[in-house]
Amino acid sequence: MVIPIKTRCILVIDDQPEILNYIELNLLKEGFEILKAETGEKGVDLAVNNQVDLVLTDLRLPDLDGVELMRQIHTHIPQLPTIIMSVDRMQDLSSIEHFLNSSE
Repeated sequence: MVIPIKTRCILVIDDQPEILNYIELNLLKEGFEILKAETGEKGVDLAVNNQVDLVLTDLRLPDLDGVELMRQIHTHIPQLPTIIMSVDRMQDLSSIEHFLNSSE
């Protein structure tokens, strides 16, 4: 008897559809289930109302930045792993560092 392995679900949040679709395509090839959101608010809603194993988000979103998004999700699901993608390293690292220090 073969016991099926649960497919891991990754929530991908990015306001640029071409990046969102590129990430989705590559993760689907690896066998992951994908949920997508183009806004932070939709991402929070999907994370809270679905069984998500990982959040992969852009730091800069039109409605919420990635740090605030992570704060809101972690209010409901504190142990949910989150990866934040960023381009502007120095400015973005400062925001992330502030969040991590305030969480301790």
